[in-house]
Amino acid sequence: MSRIAYVNGRYLPLRDASVNVEDRGYQFSDGVYEVCEVRGGKLIDERRHMERLRHSLGELRIAMPMEPQALSVVFHEVVRRNRIRWGIVYLQITRGVSRRDHAFPPAGTRPSVVVTARNMDFTAAEKLAGDGIAVITVPENRWERVDIKSVSLLPNVLAKQAAREQGAKEAWFVDKSGHVTEGSSSNAWIVTRDGKVITRQVDHGILKGNLRPAMRALRDAMLDMIAACGDVNRNVIASAAPWDPAGHAAVSGLANAIAARLPRILALVLVASLGIAAPAAATEVRATLTLHISPGGTAAYFYGLVRSGTATCAAGRSVKVQVSPTGTGGWLTTGTVTTNRDGTWSQWVGVGLISGGYYRAIAPRARVGAADCRPAVSKTLYVD
Repeated sequence: MSRIAYVNGRYLPLRDASVNVEDRGYQFSDGVYEVCEVRGGKLIDERRHMERLRHSLGELRIAMPMEPQALSVVFHEVVRRNRIRWGIVYLQITRGVSRRDHAFPPAGTRPSVVVTARNMDFTAAEKLAGDGIAVITVPENRWERVDIKSVSLLPNVLAKQAAREQGAKEAWFVDKSGHVTEGSSSNAWIVTRDGKVITRQVDHGILKGNLRPAMRALRDAMLDMIAACGDVNRNVIASAAPWDPAGHAAVSGLANAIAARLPRILALVLVASLGIAAPAAATEVRATLTLHISPGGTAAYFYGLVRSGTATCAAGRSVKVQVSPTGTGGWLTTGTVTTNRDGTWSQWVGVGLISGGYYRAIAPRARVGAADCRPAVSKTLYVD
């Protein structure tokens, strides 16, 4: 099966994927990248990668080409189309295509986006880690803004090649003070004889990776669970598989439901203790919801209708448009709108439709006067 790449809104066989020769990433290394690990078909630490991407783009004054939710859909679709179970997803965003000129291109130049994925044999890497590898050291000669994950990796390339030519597997950069910063394509960690793990301080000289905060999160997990036991809130519930979008969404939804109902439960307890009559229960009213999508180039037009046996539960209802990479969980809200008097609603969303995305509309539960308007969910629509 030919590998599939995403290039500026299109999914293409890798052999047909290409960028313009005047793309600034090709001409000037004017762009950034991210690499996200895939294990068991799930993207690992996606949120932190998105945060680092935002930082890198912001420092270079390159606009985010799409909302993070939309980019997440692209990631998952590239993984799905390439049938990646264990591997990596590579993202590259450049300042776009423009006539060669060192200054920034004209305002409105659209960033270029490329996403690829490939399988990897993690067992081989784990065996190398167990057996140990040869490492050389090279002088730190990269620009100091290593907090930006730039596509300009020439010093890393030369360091890796030097390691290969000397029969080593990796090269570690060493700064002028004699301290190890990081590897040419890896993090540098030292385990002391007494079992302590040491890495370079993240305030200077290294790219802020995601492994360090992830390990700290694992270390702090027991403290978080103990603290949560004293609070009846969403922190009480934790997912055993936080990388699982469907499982996480289900847990998060249940936790939010508990948090949302808690104030009313406490209020009822309070009025009962004071001898005050609690408000009468509302009459439940059902509603149905439809969703239609019209593509609009760089934006999408969503519209539909909330139907109910009473106008109370059709007019003025909040409707959320959501997108998911799988259609079974991990739903992300792209916009919220309020229905008209007749229950109709519509909304322009400033993100083009994402190929491989599942879309739906939901009207959350609402209480209007004596009516308890039940939640309504539209049919899920798949965009190929």
